[in-house]
Amino acid sequence: MVSWTPDAVYDLRALRRLLPDDAAKLRKSIDRWVAAHSVHSDLSIAHAQVTEALYLHKLNRTSSRYAPNGLLHSSISAYARSLERHSDHRPAIRLGEMMNASQAEFHKELIQIRDEGVAHFGPAGPDRPLAEDHGVLIFQDGRYQPGILSRRSLFNKAFALRFQSHLAETAALVAELSERRRVDFQNLFHDALGERDDMTELLDRCIFDNDQIGQVKDLVLGFRPVGRMTIIASDD
Repeated sequence: MVSWTPDAVYDLRALRRLLPDDAAKLRKSIDRWVAAHSVHSDLSIAHAQVTEALYLHKLNRTSSRYAPNGLLHSSISAYARSLERHSDHRPAIRLGEMMNASQAEFHKELIQIRDEGVAHFGPAGPDRPLAEDHGVLIFQDGRYQPGILSRRSLFNKAFALRFQSHLAETAALVAELSERRRVDFQNLFHDALGERDDMTELLDRCIFDNDQIGQVKDLVLGFRPVGRMTIIASDD
């Protein structure tokens, strides 16, 4: 029987590190659920960035001329980082089998744009390269002049609208995956509570202290049956 500490928040990653080898399934379920929720949080923020980019583009203010493109590029990077980039700190989420053919094709296009248009210089772009440079020689009236023509794509509204829709669809797929993984974890955790004599000791070693959880403790302690929450905080 587990003895709970009143008004405590337990660190599941700390518990994952303490669980013995015979609890491998429970350990893995923690990793998988945290990873899915983490990816969903990134995709949700990327969607908000694209939405804000479209709003600023519509305003057409000189003072924020470059903001829409910056937000769009940031969201592309977040998308690729979440679904296609290897990380030593978060297990990969592969959605290829969950996407339909159109979603999968656009996903490949987004990864290419991130790799060869946003993060690194290259020929990728939604309809033409995001960046082009051409060396030219201009001949006129019997004389020549060398020059360089450079073009940078600042914002593509049609692409941003398509990406916004794709992000909403992808975030929904990841939310479903996260929920399935939450149920898997909760079932395994419930079994461990009833079967393991060491759960009270392990959990007591995994309590978040006030410094770790900071000002969000009251929010976290508000009980909610759905196990998904994202807290966006500034560094101030």
